[in-house]
Amino acid sequence: MARPTSVMQVAALNEYATENGVLSVDNDGRYVGYWVGYTDLINGTQTAYKDYRTGIEMSLFLWGIAEPSKESEHCVASLTKLYGLGDAGLADLPCHWKRYAVCETLANPTNSSDTQ
Repeated sequence: MARPTSVMQVAALNEYATENGVLSVDNDGRYVGYWVGYTDLINGTQTAYKDYRTGIEMSLFLWGIAEPSKESEHCVASLTKLYGLGDAGLADLPCHWKRYAVCETLANPTNSSDTQ
């Protein structure tokens, strides 16, 4: 998953998600974006929010206004037009909510079948 490390990256990913239909819409019509790969549950223990694969701690300045909001919400998604609070930032949400994910790829991937 894409793990933004700056507010500008969150904004760029939100723009990509909007243009490519990767946003989820809640029942009340609010946009809540995509999972970004951070959680505060590492090996079943609540910690600071970290990248679930590397364990690197998330930058605190990436949170949207009034986020993180609940101790029971352990996964992080983009915050896009949620509550009308702006277009960039992250929010904690329940992990069982269905959301898309934006994945990272290499800019110039090497085709392993071409190497010998």
